[in-house]
Amino acid sequence: LAVTSILRNGCELLAARAAAAVLAPETGAHPTCIGNDFPDERLGALSSAAHNLLTWSKANPLPSCLGAGSVGDLHGADVEGWLDGEDCLLIPIARRDTFLGILLYFFPAGAPDCPRAAAWGPAISSVAALVLENARLFEAALLQAVELGSFYEMVQATAEDRDAQPLLAAA
Repeated sequence: LAVTSILRNGCELLAARAAAAVLAPETGAHPTCIGNDFPDERLGALSSAAHNLLTWSKANPLPSCLGAGSVGDLHGADVEGWLDGEDCLLIPIARRDTFLGILLYFFPAGAPDCPRAAAWGPAISSVAALVLENARLFEAALLQAVELGSFYEMVQATAEDRDAQPLLAAA
């Protein structure tokens, strides 16, 4: 939900037509793709190219404007299915030294908006990194709270069982 909000607000700020995010998995799972005003068939094509895009973005940590003529170096990613003749601002997301994913904002081909929007890339990337880190910390705290609750239930059950021992022995 927070990533969708970043995509939507980024579209408004950058005057982009659509946006998508590709989030790097923490384990060996497949990357997560999220879209905003992005057709499902293009999101599917983006999902199939996600691993190659993430690999390329790790090696190119600055915001990049990609167009139909500049996409040959994306490690074999099938860009035609998701780029669909538009220009794309690709913004890597990183927290400290950890690569988290990429944001993609789409503009009509040849429009001057993409290079101008690249100046906003570091600010948008920072906000996205904070949101993703907060979500990760919230999930960790929630898991810890559940584990702690289970521990307290076990302690309470053990204490109640001990309190009942003298009564059971007397009966």
